[in-house]
Parts: sequence; C-alpha cells; structure tokens
Amino acid sequence: MSPAELSNSEAELRSFISVAIPTFRRPFGLQRAIESVLQQDFSDWEMVISDDEGLVGESCRLLSEYVSTEPRIRVVENRRGRGQVENTNNAMLACRGPWIKLLHDDDWLAPGALTSFARLALAYPAAAVITSTSHLVQDKGIKYRQGGEIYVYSGQQCLTDLYLVGKTRSLGIVPSTLLVNSNVV
Repeated sequence: MSPAELSNSEAELRSFISVAIPTFRRPFGLQRAIESVLQQDFSDWEMVISDDEGLVGESCRLLSEYVSTEPRIRVVENRRGRGQVENTNNAMLACRGPWIKLLHDDDWLAPGALTSFARLALAYPAAAVITSTSHLVQDKGIKYRQGGEIYVYSGQQCLTDLYLVGKTRSLGIVPSTLLVNSNVV
C-alpha cells in the first residue's frame, strides 16, 4: 500500500459521520438521497450503501457511476433478498465513523442537516442517539410521558428496538431521523 493509499484509508476511517443507506429497487429515490448528501456543506462524511437487489438492477448501474467519481461512497453487498431490516443492519454495521446517520433510499437530507448533527454530536459526545428534532437519548435515560405516566427509558433500550420502532415511535422518533453513536451499534 502506497503512502497516498494509506492516507486515504486513514481519512476514510476518520470520517465523522457515516451515512448508511439501505436500498432496494428505488434508483430515483436513491439518487435523490445521494445527491442530498453530496450537496451538504459538511464534508467529513462517508456514505455506505447496502443494496438488497444485487448486481442486476438499475440501482447497481447508478451506484457504479457514483462510486467511480466520489471516493467517500462505498457499496456493500447484502446477501440478496434478505429484507429491509437486515439490509439496514448491513449498512450500519459497515460504517466506520463514530456517528451513523441512517438515511432510507426514499428520504433525503435538508441543506445543512449534517452540520447540525455534527454540532450536536460534538456538544454531546456521550449521547447514544440524537434525532433531527434535537432530542437526546443518553445512557442515563430519558423521560417521556405516555397516558399521564412518566417513564424513564435508557439509550440501550431504545437501540434494542431501533429499527422496529416500537419504542422509538412512543418517543416521537422515526429511525430515519436519527444520528446514532457507533459505539452502541
């Protein structure tokens, strides 16, 4: 490995935010999601895309074009047809950064979103989860009200049900709005 390659590898490992995009047969939505990341004013990111379709579809052709022009984009292979949850997990587990931004292939980031997330992550490095509405879920727990009762819910409990959204919904959190501390994944 040359010094230039080593430097590039080290830089990839140090990306502050990893954007994880699970996808399946939605090339137009995927393109919009990718472009929304490319247009961010925050540049210390990597993008990890897990394609459940494999090497046969339109998404693969689209991803090949992006990978050839943008070194911060990586495509990881999911065992074809494993489903949305496993595809999401596959993308998140391949992320190298200390913070993971889950972005579904039918979502996109508003301008400045990664900058806002990065500022909050720097301000609250011990947070397990930060949502785009700036709710913080920390290991010491958060409080939420449901039916007149107040419950304490830990960050680890939230992450156990992260993708299936049973508890995250009761907290008013949608998984695609999360920035997740990779130490808890």
